[in-house]
Formats: sequence, C-alpha cells, structure tokens
Amino acid sequence: MRKKLLLLSVLAVLFPAVRAQSLEECRQAAEQNYPIIRQYDLIARTTELTVRNIQKAWFPQISVTAQGSYQNKVTAWPENLQGMFAQMGIQLQGLSRDQYKVGIDVRQTLFDGGTIGSRREIARGEGAVQAAQTEVDLYKIGQRVHEMYFGLLLLDGQLRLNADVNALLRSNEAQLAAMLKNGTASAGDFENVKAERLSA
Repeated sequence: MRKKLLLLSVLAVLFPAVRAQSLEECRQAAEQNYPIIRQYDLIARTTELTVRNIQKAWFPQISVTAQGSYQNKVTAWPENLQGMFAQMGIQLQGLSRDQYKVGIDVRQTLFDGGTIGSRREIARGEGAVQAAQTEVDLYKIGQRVHEMYFGLLLLDGQLRLNADVNALLRSNEAQLAAMLKNGTASAGDFENVKAERLSA
C-alpha cells in the first residue's frame, strides 16, 4: 500500500499539469476508443447486405445448360424406307454422330407464402440482437470505467487523509516536544507519537 501511495505521489509531483477529467469524459473516451464501437457500423452493413440478398429471391432465376456428345453408333432409317424415299427424290440421312443440346431455364417466384419476408425479418432481428450485445459490452466498459474512476477517487481521498494524519502527528509531536522541554509531558508520550508518525 505504501508503495502505491509513494508511486501516486511521485506521479502527482511529476505531472502537475494533468487536468482532472469528469466521469462522463472518461466514459465517453473509453467508448470512443474501444474497438467494439466499430461493430455497430459493421453490423448495420452486414444486416443490410443480408436483407438485400434475401430480397433477390424475387428476381427471375436464369440458368443455362449446354451438352455435347459423340455417339459411336446411331440409329438409321431402314433400307427399304430409304429406298422408297430415294425413288421420290428425297434423300434421308440418319442421325448425326455429333449431338448437341442447349437449354435455358427461367424461374420466377410468384408466391412464396411469406417465406422471403420472414427470412428478411429474421435477418433484421439477428442484426438487432448483435447490436444489443454490443450495447451490453459497451455498458460493461462503462461499469469498468466507473469502478476505476471511483477507485482512483478513493485512493486520492486516502492520500489526502494520510497527509492530514501526518500533519496532525507532526503538530502533536512538535507540541509534545515543547511540553517535554518544559517538563509537562513524558518522554514515552513523545516517543509514541513520533513512532506513530513514522509508521503512517
């Protein structure tokens, strides 16, 4: 305890120009400089992005597929049918060995039964919960600032009290020294007050 008091006394002598800050100033400085304060903006942006992505479910969904294949055997027209068509001047060819397929699939949600709206509200609710948790964390920081602030005030009061006690003991010691010199006090009383002052 003495070491702490001595350290604070030395710091008070070395830095006399430091002005006292109010509790509110300390709390605001702690909140502004604490990294968790940046999460408010991050939570808001993340929530907004999530809501926008959920809202995209109403947009048409387009998918394109393509396929190519090569067949080692393909079906052909029967020869008598080919001959009959050849007499009419029509040349029939069988299927090509190369086959290609392209497809486009377009989907549009017309009715979802409130699913998209519910997902949007859930995302906003999760963002509100995260913001509330951040607020709780900031409240805890405020509590710590209050504890430290009042702890320092208590320590400052103890330093002043010790200085007052020391001054009182010096005064009593001087008074007892004068009384001892005149023979109205005992040497034991003087030594007791002196010992108490040195131990304080």
